[in-house]
Amino acid sequence: MHLRSRLSISHIYNLNLTYFKRTFHTSFCGLKGLDILFFGSDEFSRECFRSVDDLAASSSSVVHKLEVVTRPPKRNGRDRSTSSQTVEVPLAPFARERNRTVHFVETKQDFENIQTLSYDLLVVVSYGKLIPAQLITRTKYGGINLHPSLLPRHSGAAPLQAAILDNDEFSGVTIQTLHPTQFDRGSILMQSLPVRLSLDETSKSLGQRLSKVGADMLREFLKTLSEYIDKHPNDEGPEIVIDSFKTNSEEIRLLPRTWTKKIDSRARHINWATDSASTIERKWRAFGLPLWTEIRYFDRHNQTAHLSRRAILEDITIVDNMGSIPSLEVGSIPNLPGQYLRLGPGKQFFAQTVVRTCDGKLLLVQMKQEKVRGKSLVDSDIFDLSSHK
Repeated sequence: MHLRSRLSISHIYNLNLTYFKRTFHTSFCGLKGLDILFFGSDEFSRECFRSVDDLAASSSSVVHKLEVVTRPPKRNGRDRSTSSQTVEVPLAPFARERNRTVHFVETKQDFENIQTLSYDLLVVVSYGKLIPAQLITRTKYGGINLHPSLLPRHSGAAPLQAAILDNDEFSGVTIQTLHPTQFDRGSILMQSLPVRLSLDETSKSLGQRLSKVGADMLREFLKTLSEYIDKHPNDEGPEIVIDSFKTNSEEIRLLPRTWTKKIDSRARHINWATDSASTIERKWRAFGLPLWTEIRYFDRHNQTAHLSRRAILEDITIVDNMGSIPSLEVGSIPNLPGQYLRLGPGKQFFAQTVVRTCDGKLLLVQMKQEKVRGKSLVDSDIFDLSSHK
């Protein structure tokens, strides 16, 4: 299952290409340092912000001023009612703990409000919204974005999940300029060396590893930019950012462009007619649990067959050795994709269940008990899990 049809390192870089670094001066000839507005939201951006904030604390000649823009708190729960609790994105409380000003920006008016402020550079990491062109052009050196993939591969909203779903062998981090009208269409300035994915890599573990790579890259980027500005005091405009990394960007061999979509509930759906065991396992590692599927059942009251209800998969294990499941009898093993056998005392629907995948493998899944028209599915005549939607 772990044999990968994967992206080879030879497709990514010439073997003589190394991580781009320079030797930095300990001082920048009296340079004031950059006034930075940092856009972010999640744990990945929090780690990158930490790096910039540490740099600001240790070297005011590189970062003179640092403020944060993030998404406003959202109400938790399905109903989103006024009585439900609001939850902040991870970056907001962390930035406040470090005594940084936090701006909550979501709407067009919010963006217009922060355009009255003056900054040298916009730094965007996992913010989730397109930065308006007017804000970019009003900023002295424009803006940059740190993206957790080797662009242009996995451009878009979910690069971490895409790397796992596509069974990539390597990923990495890219720093690019901000494009005024599109995501991930800027000039590529820096890329990390390829980062190898482990066989059991999850989007969470990959994000944690790439956030550290990105944090180091961002720190080196700001040092390099500050050094270049110090050496070219009469140059102005966003071109400075591109010019300061021109030599490096010319050495980067770009991968073919691919696009990732924003994750919605359909991405977590298991279709037993088309999803192999390895595909299901990658969905689990990419999106986490729970995943979901459909249950077909027979309504004995209305004598209606093959109605469908959603069932939640709360745990998934590929069965490599049927002997490891004592209660699994050979004659009762499911044969067709989506057919299943419930295990355990009383064969409760929420107990462990063995399901056949379309490539002939068996999965051991844990399903959450659902309700159908006010009664539990365990009281219904269940057919199978086959879904041909």
